[in-house]
Amino acid sequence: ERAYFLIVNADGEPDKHAELLRLSPFVHVVTSPFRRGGIRRPAAGDVGGQDGGPAARSFLRRHAASLRALGSYESWVQKETLDYAFALDVCASVAEYAVVVEDDALAAASPQFWPLLRQSVATLDGEHKGRWAFLKLFYPDFWSGWEREDVGGLVLWACCAGSAAAAVAVWRFPRPRPPPKTVASSAVSRAAYGCGTAALCYAAFLAFLFLYCAAFAVVVPLAVGKQNLWSPFAAGLQRFERPAATVAHVYSSAVVGSTLPDFLVRTCNTRRPPDLLLDTFAAQRGLWRFLLTPMLFQHLGVFSSNPHKNQGSFRVVKLARSFLDGDIFGGQG
Repeated sequence: ERAYFLIVNADGEPDKHAELLRLSPFVHVVTSPFRRGGIRRPAAGDVGGQDGGPAARSFLRRHAASLRALGSYESWVQKETLDYAFALDVCASVAEYAVVVEDDALAAASPQFWPLLRQSVATLDGEHKGRWAFLKLFYPDFWSGWEREDVGGLVLWACCAGSAAAAVAVWRFPRPRPPPKTVASSAVSRAAYGCGTAALCYAAFLAFLFLYCAAFAVVVPLAVGKQNLWSPFAAGLQRFERPAATVAHVYSSAVVGSTLPDFLVRTCNTRRPPDLLLDTFAAQRGLWRFLLTPMLFQHLGVFSSNPHKNQGSFRVVKLARSFLDGDIFGGQG
């Protein structure tokens, strides 16, 4: 088995990408033909550097009709989708399986990385051949919080917490007893005491304590987040229907081939990001999506392509606690 490593330069101004220019003597770099100002047609003598070379010419030729229908592209979403379609097309042309990784991902350094990856792909092709769209090698805990199906469990937990608090209160602070039977107190006055102010105050106290503790028992887990209380994903290879996150995907060229790139080109005018379009592609064709846990990649990006999202804050980085190498910021996840 052989692995091919290549980098698709999708920068809006690829000639100014200093890191890739330094890497190009050691790793094959193919430049996307999609620029900020529009499509750049590769020169006849280009071999993959500045203008994308034969890979770009082949892609533009095979998808010419879809690109003509698209016309111009203006938003970052459309360019990102076209770049992803081009990367998929390049990978499918050189290998049976493609691992497409975004530039803000970190691969696990564990020696289990390749065995886990090979075993997972072999399992998918052995048990689900022709029925899987892609395998996710990363998914953030961020989108694994409380959902509608958790409402019943939260209500039950709140009732248990409130009842426990009320029971402790009854044990520690018994209900006030009526005054002892004396000459001055009749049965009527004692009955009135039992149903009067003291009893109502005691019942109000228990009701308040129940509601307060029940609310507290719900607010704290909601504030902490379900994903921070326990791992949201079971270990192993599993079917996974949650949307978004294309940090690291595995594709089979036999299943995807040129179909997925063409789908992305034809639908990029919907202005939906490529991760959601990939889920739409799988759903429309009845293909399954899978997730491998522990995650083989970790997400480190703090600058989103979307200008309205994170632009440099490390406080909102979307990470996976089940990363194969543990917690890269200290300790073990």
